[in-house]
Amino acid sequence: MKAHIRSSLAALAAPALLAALSVPAANAADAPSNRPQVVIAIGNSESMDGDLTGAIMTGSGQLPADRASLVSSSSPQTYKVPSGFTPPLDAGSNGVAPYTVARDGGLLDNSASRLNIAKAGIAAVVRNYLDSIDFALASYKGDDTGAYDSWVYYLPPDAKGFVFTNQPTSGKRYVANPCYQFEAAGSSKVVAANCRAIALSYGKDDAKLLDGSRYLEIGISSDDHDVNDVMLHRPGIPAVIENYGKTVPPTPYPPNFKIHDYNKNQVKLGYERSVPVGFAMSMTPTNAGYIPYSPRALFVQRGFGYVVNAAPDAAATVVPMTDGAGQADKTLAPFVAALAPETNDPNNSRTGEIKAMAVQSPLAGLVQGAGQLFGKGPFGDCPGRELIVVTDGLPTEDLSGDYWPPLGSAAGQGYAIHAGFYGIAGDAAHGIVDEGNNMPAGAVPGQIDLSSTNDQALVDTIERIQALRKQGIRTFVVGMGAGVDERANPAAYAVLTAMAIAGGTGHEYPANSAKAFDDAVEVIAARIKACELPPPPLGSVYFPYDRYVILPNYRDNHAHILAHFKYMQAHPQAHAVLQGNCDARGSREYNLALGQKRAEVVMKALEKMGIAASRMEAVSYGKEHPRAQGSSQAAWAENRRTDVYYPDSSGTSAQAVPLN
Repeated sequence: MKAHIRSSLAALAAPALLAALSVPAANAADAPSNRPQVVIAIGNSESMDGDLTGAIMTGSGQLPADRASLVSSSSPQTYKVPSGFTPPLDAGSNGVAPYTVARDGGLLDNSASRLNIAKAGIAAVVRNYLDSIDFALASYKGDDTGAYDSWVYYLPPDAKGFVFTNQPTSGKRYVANPCYQFEAAGSSKVVAANCRAIALSYGKDDAKLLDGSRYLEIGISSDDHDVNDVMLHRPGIPAVIENYGKTVPPTPYPPNFKIHDYNKNQVKLGYERSVPVGFAMSMTPTNAGYIPYSPRALFVQRGFGYVVNAAPDAAATVVPMTDGAGQADKTLAPFVAALAPETNDPNNSRTGEIKAMAVQSPLAGLVQGAGQLFGKGPFGDCPGRELIVVTDGLPTEDLSGDYWPPLGSAAGQGYAIHAGFYGIAGDAAHGIVDEGNNMPAGAVPGQIDLSSTNDQALVDTIERIQALRKQGIRTFVVGMGAGVDERANPAAYAVLTAMAIAGGTGHEYPANSAKAFDDAVEVIAARIKACELPPPPLGSVYFPYDRYVILPNYRDNHAHILAHFKYMQAHPQAHAVLQGNCDARGSREYNLALGQKRAEVVMKALEKMGIAASRMEAVSYGKEHPRAQGSSQAAWAENRRTDVYYPDSSGTSAQAVPLN
């Protein structure tokens, strides 16, 4: 029942990946003996099969013939290739590529998944820096139990149920109806039978709508960033299944369940009835903390995926640490195999590529296990030992194996999960405790306050990162996708930033595009090679309209200020010029005064953190130096800022280089 491709290394690896990892053999032989060591730890939870917005499309477009008509709805064959991404197996044409490539009787993932984006960026970094850096590769630890089939699921817009139509209404949400014209000759056998059963359960008029309507109005999709899920099941069940009736219990939150139930994976919610009969689903929380509990749910087959309960306190050694010796092609070979696209092998063998398969996110165990892959020292800051954690979610499993709802999610709110971060204002809607006025001596803005955090998975992760830091190992954090985007979940950004602070690197690297991921790992590797502390990734501090008070959670302000503090702390000769700016509204004189206040408030924040005032200068440009042109709200928001410049040694601002 499991499928994998039994093939040689060259056949398994993607052409683009092989090219990225092609290195002349002489490079490794010429490498110096005293080299930095880098472990790249990939949090390969199931959600990593999702694209950057959350849709898990692995295997899409390659269903069996008796279900193949779903290519018009739930299982499309092709996608528009996002900017900066090269599909690993088949680049397609005219900007469109297949989700899945069939080869040797098996299926390979060609989608723009987070995992494929990460694999490509990591492959490029290994190829570019293996002559000067030793690398190891780690992932979650769990036994591959074989591929499952996957189903996308949809929930209705309200308690009345799904709405079928040929005339979409503006402001409402629709997907392609998987049962459209199911009685027509072109409909697949299984799909037609499943839709016929669903139609018989409806009234006469609704049955006609089911067959005759192109669109299905929905409220929630498992493709949404805060769901980021598919239903996985062994082959042999219907392609289209509707569950309905009361969910048992009514919701997956208290008072029906307690946090202890969540910890022990005892939160389970099922539907009373199903069409076809006998397939009422019972579901448990994903690593996004989500379980559907609306009056109806429609499950429609899409592709394939994997399920593994990963070890809570260990990591898998995917590739052990290289040693700078030997032929480069042999050194690269295990990376080629590990970073190949995910497969579904009909021969039931175990292919060695990293798969997105962990049900939860035991990041503490990943960090702890990855820390054991470094070779013996001595190590100082240069060359150093560096851990790069790649994740698309928050810690959701602690070292003892207990599950925890992710901070800021609906489940996190339902179970009252909270965390505090020094100097960060409260955000009750996302579980962030108000610590805007709490800044103990020695703390920095954004550092986690463990005493006000009740999420043990998060606490364990921070403490494991801190333990590595005491051993001289720094931790970089790269956050992928919408699920950890500050705009979607401020708590996620706060958590990943707190992890980076604990690891001595100051800020997370957000990767919401393929280029952003490639840039992030490239910058990290270049700085490791050059033995540089990370300078600020962004230079500006932003302000709401007509205000000069710093709001830490507004436009990543706390991370920007912290980054500048760390940079100036690490470069005692650096002098900063803080330039206040305003949008185009208001008089010249008013904006010059407001811009000066904006510059001075950032200067005072840095001074309070320990940077001498003599090393900073506050000036105002008012509305004279707009970064964005035009009179839109977006342009005005971009222009309300304080830029931080570091002039060259001559001290002239004309040669200053902005950090953003």
